[in-house]
Amino acid sequence: MLRMEVTCLAIVLFMESMYFSVRREKTKIHIIFSALLLMSTVNLIFDGVTVYTVNHLDTIPIWINNCVHKIFIGSVPVIFYLIYRYIALLVEEETSKLLSIHKFSRILLIIIEIAVFALPIYYVVTDEGNYSYGLAVYTAFVAGGIFYMLTIVILYRHWKTIQPRKKLAIGVSLAIEMIVALFQALLPLSLVSGMGIMLIDLAFYLIMENPDIALVKQVQEEKQRADDANAAKSIFLSNMSHEIRTPMNAIVGMTEILLRTDMTDEQKEYLTNIKNSG
Repeated sequence: MLRMEVTCLAIVLFMESMYFSVRREKTKIHIIFSALLLMSTVNLIFDGVTVYTVNHLDTIPIWINNCVHKIFIGSVPVIFYLIYRYIALLVEEETSKLLSIHKFSRILLIIIEIAVFALPIYYVVTDEGNYSYGLAVYTAFVAGGIFYMLTIVILYRHWKTIQPRKKLAIGVSLAIEMIVALFQALLPLSLVSGMGIMLIDLAFYLIMENPDIALVKQVQEEKQRADDANAAKSIFLSNMSHEIRTPMNAIVGMTEILLRTDMTDEQKEYLTNIKNSG
């Protein structure tokens, strides 16, 4: 199992190196996805550490076991929250509306984290391997279910307005979440949560955050800005030509009338220059 955690960590670290090597606009989505990658790294590191410590209960002090398990378990609700927030931001991009549920979700996350670190954790010893359980573990899993349901509520309200590419990313991530959660609940020794987190990060990266996709999106945005600038220039020139033409017609017309009246040659020369310039 430790090999799987190391492999997943290596993949996430590779994604981070690719993602952070490209300059990006610091949007909310960029910040949330960056936090998701970093928290996934923390989760996978302590996932591997707990795999070792929980299987050496006779040599590792119980307080060390408890500390590393609390950090590992505490990172799980944060990751579920970041996945929920990332999906919510994708929806906000389509609807151009801020979702009012975010404040509630932040308060909920704080309460859950306090509960995880305050509630007890125990260990089961089996011939196949050891694993943790207890109220702290159950709270983390319940938190995942809550944020999953909040995501479903948002998608139910706005699914029709979401672009197909975003639907694909969201659908893949939610499917992975559900499958891994059920697998982990039925087989506690499988320890596939780290692989699930890595796969969700990978899905978001390949479908939404890939540098090539980001470049295409940036080109589209720049093209839209250029089109808007051209439209604004055209409107400005149209307005200015109208504003200039009206008084110039008056100047040329009145000059023509004055040229038909009696005046000196010098005055006629001046008026002729005005007319020609007009």
